[in-house]
Amino acid sequence: MTLKKISWILLLIGFCSNINAQNTKDSLLVELKKHTKIDTTRCRILNLIVEEEQDNTISEKYNNELFNLSSKLQKNNFNNKIKAIALQYKITAIANKGYFALMKGNSKVALNYYFEALKIAEQTNDVLQKISIYNSIGTIFDDQNENTKALYYYRKVVKIGTQNKKEEITSTALNNIGYLYDKIEIIDSAKFYYNKSLKIREKIKDSLLIVSTLANIGKLYVKEKNYDQAIKNYKICLNYELKVNDKIGATSSLLNLASVYYKKDNFKLAEFYGQKSLNLSKENNYLYGEMEAYDKLKFIYEKQKKYQDAYKMYQLYIKTKDSINNEENKNSAIKADFKYQTEKKEAKIKELNQKKKIAELQSNKKTIL
Repeated sequence: MTLKKISWILLLIGFCSNINAQNTKDSLLVELKKHTKIDTTRCRILNLIVEEEQDNTISEKYNNELFNLSSKLQKNNFNNKIKAIALQYKITAIANKGYFALMKGNSKVALNYYFEALKIAEQTNDVLQKISIYNSIGTIFDDQNENTKALYYYRKVVKIGTQNKKEEITSTALNNIGYLYDKIEIIDSAKFYYNKSLKIREKIKDSLLIVSTLANIGKLYVKEKNYDQAIKNYKICLNYELKVNDKIGATSSLLNLASVYYKKDNFKLAEFYGQKSLNLSKENNYLYGEMEAYDKLKFIYEKQKKYQDAYKMYQLYIKTKDSINNEENKNSAIKADFKYQTEKKEAKIKELNQKKKIAELQSNKKTIL
């Protein structure tokens, strides 16, 4: 069952083919039009459309139909197997309602939906749904700085994930716990959980997840002023990203290297990596990466007393930032998505990678936790 895919993933860890996505969506819409029967097959099609549709307003419309249809099947059908499948789709639809509320900036309503979905998932002991919802709830509390509550739900994910050998989601929860301790400056605990996460991710050989944790550990080394070790971590990240052609991720690693060399007063290398990050962002039309690179290069040029270049970078930074804001203002849901998700990169990486694993467990149902 699909818990609504977070569309900003495309911004942060690589661009997927819009043409392929459109073709997939179009074929699903044709399939939905042909299949008018009220059954779990129509639920499956609706579920996939909710996943594929990048416009939250349209996606929410199909999710409402999914909710109504699954509720009707679950309530009125005498076949227990069909009722059980319908109930799974109902849980998904309710959790999706939480996602849509969150994208509109209403975390209170989002939590209400997530808790409603969780109550049913716990009654049916649906492990995959429980893990996903616990993680979503933990993330909301984390972003609200309600750290005790966030830890409670992240640890639930770790416990259930470990018991059921769900290594990817377990590593994600451990990474999120590390992130939380990092945020409140408890560095030893942050490093402990990051390293536990990294050990699992290296075991399952998932490059994107490895990079995520290595980058977080790199930031801890920067806080400790262990710049040489931070550089080592960021270069490993960069190698992984280039190997899997994750150009958007590479822009971040290059900029991290620029930042560390800046702190080491090696402004020549700082400029080198800053420019490489900027060029790669431009090549991939990644405005957010351009904005960050312009901002970093402004400070680098100031230190080199290249004031004209610094001023040029500042002007380009403002121009790019305005372009991003103007684009966001066209759609309030996208704006909320951008703000929320750029603070929490980890969720996206987990969701893409969970997709493959969960698909194996639920045949013919494309699942994203």
